[in-house]
Amino acid sequence: MKVILYIDKREGDMIDVPIFPGSNITKRMSYLQAVEEDKINGNKVADAAFIVGEDIPSEYKDNDKYLERVVEIDDAKLAESYASLAKGGYRGTPEKLAKLTAMDIPVVLTVYDVLPTSNLKWDYIRDTLNKYGGVVNNNAITAFQSGANILMFAKYKPSDIGAVNFTRDNPGAFVVDSWDGQLVTIKDKWWIGKNGTCNINIPIIDNLENNSPNDVPWSYIPVPGGQNAPYRLGDFAGYDAKATSDMITLVVPKYVVIGQSLRVPIYMPEKRETELTLNDIYDVTGGVTLVFRIWVQGKTGYYKLVEFQPKHQTMLEISAEDLEFIGMSPKDTVCMHLMAKDVKGRYRNMKASEDTTTLYKVKVFSTKPYDFITPRGEVLQSNSDIKRLRLYNITFGITAVGFSGGTLEAGSKIAVYRYKSGNVNYKYEQPWYETGPAGELTVAAGEIRYYPIVDSFDFTTNDIDESVTKAVVIWWNSSYIELSRLEVTIRKTDF
Repeated sequence: MKVILYIDKREGDMIDVPIFPGSNITKRMSYLQAVEEDKINGNKVADAAFIVGEDIPSEYKDNDKYLERVVEIDDAKLAESYASLAKGGYRGTPEKLAKLTAMDIPVVLTVYDVLPTSNLKWDYIRDTLNKYGGVVNNNAITAFQSGANILMFAKYKPSDIGAVNFTRDNPGAFVVDSWDGQLVTIKDKWWIGKNGTCNINIPIIDNLENNSPNDVPWSYIPVPGGQNAPYRLGDFAGYDAKATSDMITLVVPKYVVIGQSLRVPIYMPEKRETELTLNDIYDVTGGVTLVFRIWVQGKTGYYKLVEFQPKHQTMLEISAEDLEFIGMSPKDTVCMHLMAKDVKGRYRNMKASEDTTTLYKVKVFSTKPYDFITPRGEVLQSNSDIKRLRLYNITFGITAVGFSGGTLEAGSKIAVYRYKSGNVNYKYEQPWYETGPAGELTVAAGEIRYYPIVDSFDFTTNDIDESVTKAVVIWWNSSYIELSRLEVTIRKTDF
């Protein structure tokens, strides 16, 4: 594999170099001569690196400012090195490793996942970015370019505000361009950047009539450098190299019944120390406003905008009236496009990454194919050991008495939890015990089928004390949508 390096010639610059390694005697020569004669390792300070065959921007390819140097990498050694590093947690590609190898920059695996906020050293920044897929050498500007692979979901990262004598506790203010020139205090929110969305490009949705939305994933906007947006290594203090795009989780049901509402459980972290939340990105007083645009697939003319402000755990209910308004009928498909509303009231796409779902589809039925029986059973606690519990005669099932019948998909499971309150979404709680996934449950019209669970079995948990008196047993489907629950008082007995 061949790598092309572009090294700034720094024409006109003169430097003093030792006449031989370790000598105290120096001679003066041009910077370019020192690079060409290997008095300076120009590879380590290259401005950019490209694999032969990659598109090379004209700012490098057609610019006399740079010295072009081709470095050949041994493919067999590269493959061996990559395999070893990948086992240790390296997140880059073989091509990125080839670029680092060409620049004589080793990949250091013993790095910070979250960079320190004090005593931050250049080596920490370079090595952390490289481990997680960046291509950064000893030239500091490479830490700010697209090749650094800066994780846009990290809260603390290079910001493009151009404050003079910038410090994080600066009481001054900067202008947010996308907020019609609104001023924001630096010490409070320096990390939101001049675009107001944390240096992330989040497309605006202008056409609400579009029934075929094709959301483009968000992208990071590198700091351009220069007086108005200088490079500051200090912006990396607190940088989280493992920040995720999981800022919201929605569990949208697969079907809705005519005349009934559509309920969507939502989980959204409201605050995270080093990772961005939707509240951080949209900076709206009272919390972010999300919007579902709903319509019937194949029908034009009618749609409904359903706005909501999710909290940590929220149950969104789209009313039967809203669903009726869009004209849904049995066998239709309801489309639900998720958007956000920014501080200026503009609609923004919610596709944080390539894997983020923003368009959901829900089938419409005239009636349920089946219903769920009222669960029954007990949770027992041993008198001799409070950590020992027993599920006794726990019964869950589906009934098609009065319904047409149908199939509950494979993967459902039963889980038992310490009871907290009636409105807790237990999907995000740690269960005391959880069964393995069951197979399909098919019920014919007029019949009843039960979840396959033994009459009695014991388990132990450390998450219990004398103050715990109730338990909740929940039947989840394969997508962790709650099907049915049993809330019981724990009964103490001998077993």
